[in-house]
Amino acid sequence: MLPVSRLSEYYSNEIEWKALAFGFLPEVNDYVVVHVVKLETVFPDDSDQDSPDYLELLNYISNTVMIGVYSLNTGSWKISSQDDVEITWVWTEQSVYVNGTAFWIGEDYAADQLVIQFDTKTEMYCEKSRCLRSLELRNVSILLFIHLVNLLLTLLKTLNFDTWTCGY
Repeated sequence: MLPVSRLSEYYSNEIEWKALAFGFLPEVNDYVVVHVVKLETVFPDDSDQDSPDYLELLNYISNTVMIGVYSLNTGSWKISSQDDVEITWVWTEQSVYVNGTAFWIGEDYAADQLVIQFDTKTEMYCEKSRCLRSLELRNVSILLFIHLVNLLLTLLKTLNFDTWTCGY
């Protein structure tokens, strides 16, 4: 059983979205869990919402995600954050973990679909914008992407490559 991540201490009404992934890092012979949480933007009742300080704080809060990485070797969580995140929704039912990088599908403020990735080796978070935009129907493109990833994973397993996927 994993120790509780500090990111799990938030209440569900404080979280806009969250994502999990599980994988293996062969370079260091370690299993990892990646936990990404975007907190819900809170609007204080008593603040001056037109003040520059408030708007700057609001922009920071609403565009930051918290990232926790659990290492089986160390038995601990490492917490970091990423600013300038434009993701408003993540398809949390499926994640893919390949070569030290966790992948998810999400949407930005313009409802464009993106591939979200977090590289556990470099601790780099990245959003690949508009890579799923080629099809008119957004839900079809998500399903097509998931199908292609599953097909790739099946092929890799057939060729005796070690891969991990997580669905919850």
